[in-house]
Amino acid sequence: MRAIISIGSNIMPSENLRKSIRLLAKQARLCRISRVYRSPAENRPEQPLYYNCAVLIETGLSPERLRGEVLAVIEKNLGRIRTADKFAARTIDLDLVACFDAPESAGGCATVAPTILNHPYVALPLFELAPELKVGEGGISIGKAVAGVPHDSLEILSGYSESIFREFGMGTAKNQVVPNGRA
Repeated sequence: MRAIISIGSNIMPSENLRKSIRLLAKQARLCRISRVYRSPAENRPEQPLYYNCAVLIETGLSPERLRGEVLAVIEKNLGRIRTADKFAARTIDLDLVACFDAPESAGGCATVAPTILNHPYVALPLFELAPELKVGEGGISIGKAVAGVPHDSLEILSGYSESIFREFGMGTAKNQVVPNGRA
C-alpha cells in the first residue's frame, strides 16, 4: 500500500520533524517528501509556529496497522502527549491522510475528505505529493481545490526543505509540484 502521512510539530519542530521522518523510514519505504511549511498554530496565536510537511510511503501494513503500530508508536517515542485540548502544542502529529492500493475492507481511503481544505498546511503538502488525488464525493482534483484555498499564512522553509531532501535522497525543491506556480 502507498500512503501519505501528514507531519506537524510546534515543540522543537525542526528537530522533531526530522526525527519523525527518520523513524518512519525505518518502518516503511520513503518515496517522496513535500516541502516543509511554517504556519501559525490553529486557533492558538500564542503558541509557537508549526512546521508541516507530508511524506509518501510504501508499506505492507494495512491502514489500521500503520496508524496503530507505526504512527502512534513514533508519536509516543517523540513525547507526544494527547490531551482533551485538540489545539494543544505538540512535539509531533502524524496523520494518515491518504492511502492507495488498500481495499476498502482494510480501511482504504482513495478519496480525501473535503475538510482537508480547511487546513492549508495539510492540503498543500498533500497536493505536492499527489496532484491527481480527488477530494470529496464529487471527486474534484486536489489541484483545483487547493487553488482556491487561502495560504497566505504559510511560509515555505526552502533551506530546511532542501536539507531534508538531501538527507533522505529526494532530490531538490525544483522537483516539487506547486499550485499556481507558487515556489
